[in-house]
Amino acid sequence: MSNRETTQNQEPDDSMPTIVPEKDDLHYYHRRQQSAPNQTGTASANTSGKSSSLTQWLLLVLIIACGGACYWLFSQSQAQHTTLIEAQKRITELEQRLSTTGEEMDQSAVALQVKVSELSKKADELWVQMDKLWASAWRKNQSEIKALVEQTSQTKQALSDKTTNIEKEMVTTSINLEVLKEQLDIQQTSATQLSESLAKTEASSIESQKQITSLEKKLSSVLKENQKLAAKIKILEAQLKAQVQTKSASPNPL
Repeated sequence: MSNRETTQNQEPDDSMPTIVPEKDDLHYYHRRQQSAPNQTGTASANTSGKSSSLTQWLLLVLIIACGGACYWLFSQSQAQHTTLIEAQKRITELEQRLSTTGEEMDQSAVALQVKVSELSKKADELWVQMDKLWASAWRKNQSEIKALVEQTSQTKQALSDKTTNIEKEMVTTSINLEVLKEQLDIQQTSATQLSESLAKTEASSIESQKQITSLEKKLSSVLKENQKLAAKIKILEAQLKAQVQTKSASPNPL
């Protein structure tokens, strides 16, 4: 400092000088105090500007993410709707197949009844022919009559046994047909329940897909059961045909 003023005390023991600030130092100090608030305000403005820009970018990213999520959800909903429509078509086809199988079984039962009625008519004709033969033989020879009577009795017994067996088999076949019809009704009910279950699963895509897979397996098992039932009916028809052929091949007493 060039122009400082120093004073000394009158006492000889005190040798420390007093320091008085100059005018230039005071002016520089006041200028620093005034510039400090301005710098603080500028820094605050820059910080707030950066924060506002970052917030805008975050909002833009969130909007893009929401748009992508909405598009993905829409595509998933369309895929689920398509899957449910295909499942309903499959159920409709299976119901039609079950209905066709039931009609075929009814036709088979009617055919069996017609065959039984034909067998009864043939038996009646045989009885008429045997009566005619017996009358003719009675006129010709008594000894031959006895032989014919015995043969007729045996033939009558054989026909009676065959008729009884056929009636028993018809009863068994009728029971089997009733059981098959009940099984078809149960399967029809099961198919209806499966269809209702599919309709209820439209709210959840993952659960609906699992239920559709399970229902397809059940419907596949229903088709297999129908095939087994059709095979049983064919076996019964073959047995009845064999019995009719055996009866037709039996010797006709003359």
